[in-house]
Order: sequence, then structure tokens, then C-alpha cells
Amino acid sequence: MQPKRVLILDDDGAQAPRFKDMFKRFQHGYDYEVIAAGTASETFAALTQGPPDLVIVEPELGTFDSLDILTKLRRHDQKIPIIAASKSKNRAVVEAFFQLGLFAFIPKPLDFVPLEHIVAMACTGANL
Repeated sequence: MQPKRVLILDDDGAQAPRFKDMFKRFQHGYDYEVIAAGTASETFAALTQGPPDLVIVEPELGTFDSLDILTKLRRHDQKIPIIAASKSKNRAVVEAFFQLGLFAFIPKPLDFVPLEHIVAMACTGANL
């Protein structure tokens, strides 16, 4: 089975190893290739390697505008599931992401069990 490509957009460098560790422990039939990007240039470099099967994004990044990047991604592909993972309580930011077709919003700190369930649904095309 082809591994699922997961693009993590988060400018906190400590998040990428945590996500990679979590995805290795998921037990729902997929292997994952986790690609982390903390800048706009890293994001575009990752996208040139092929489209992701899933995007997990921190909506409020200090290093680049994740909403702008995902808006551009949506112009090319409406089907990629996007999960926002954030500590933010800024309703306007979260609503802007939902207007892009956000699959789910998960509060940080991340809880492994719900994250695994939501990722499994996103990668199989299930609805919440």
C-alpha cells in the first residue's frame, strides 16, 4: 500500500518529531510519510515533491501566512483534507480556515486518541 503523505505546517520545530512519532504509532492500516514545513519556502518545496494526502496546520504562524498558502493549495485541489491544530481561541482565524473546507479542528496540546481517529477518517474519506 502506498504511504500517505502528510504535510505539517508549524513553525515550532519541536512539533515535527512529535507528529512523526505519533504517526508511526497509528494502527489503522496506513504508513505515513510526514513532511514538516516551518516556512513558506519549505512548504512550497514540499509541495513540489507531490501533493499531500493530508495537511495539518497551526493556523497562527509567526513565520508565514498559512491561510494564504492553503488558499492557493485549495485553488489546485479541493479534496485534500486539512486539519487545524492550535492553542488559539481566535474564532475569526478558525472560521477563516473552516471556509477553506477545514476537515477538523483539534486543540493543542494534541491528544493522541482523537488525533488518530480524525486522521483515519480524513485519509479514508469518511465524514465527521
